[in-house]
Amino acid sequence: MTTDLDTFEAQLLSELRATVAARSVDRPLPQQNRSRRVPRRVAAACGGVAAAVVGALLVPGVLASPAYAVQDGPGGLVEVQVNRLEDAAGLQRALADQGVNAEVQYLGDSMKCTPGRFSQAKAASDTSTRFTVGNGIYVVLDRRDVAHGETVVIAASRIPDGVYAEVGIANGSVKDCHPIPLPQGD
Repeated sequence: MTTDLDTFEAQLLSELRATVAARSVDRPLPQQNRSRRVPRRVAAACGGVAAAVVGALLVPGVLASPAYAVQDGPGGLVEVQVNRLEDAAGLQRALADQGVNAEVQYLGDSMKCTPGRFSQAKAASDTSTRFTVGNGIYVVLDRRDVAHGETVVIAASRIPDGVYAEVGIANGSVKDCHPIPLPQGD
């Protein structure tokens, strides 16, 4: 179980805390002569809501972003965001739905494919295609770069400080990936 919160979860927790603090200021403490007993149903309901909120914040995947997203971008671009290295086949299908051939593989931790798997395709002049790798993978794909059957190639693995990925566009066939350990310092 992880306790790291993403931006949305941290904001949700902050708003919850603010709401609880505001309610405690708006409602003065009960008088001494009032009963301090809270009906069991109310206590159980509050406990259930609190447990659901805490569970949603701490259990991975409950409020997490999807593993990947593929969508049309402006000017005929395809935007790909990989948040977690899960469901490579699903990402390939989502790209195929956009008319893009893809070869996606998620490798074991700190691994890469042997070099020379494919020949790099020539990019269109003034292409908008770009690849960004860090804690995830972000691709902006100019459809002109894959207009003649080229294949988007993504091979990625987890590394201690994020993601290691080899991303490119292949001209022709793509050979099988034979995973090898990343050299120290990659």
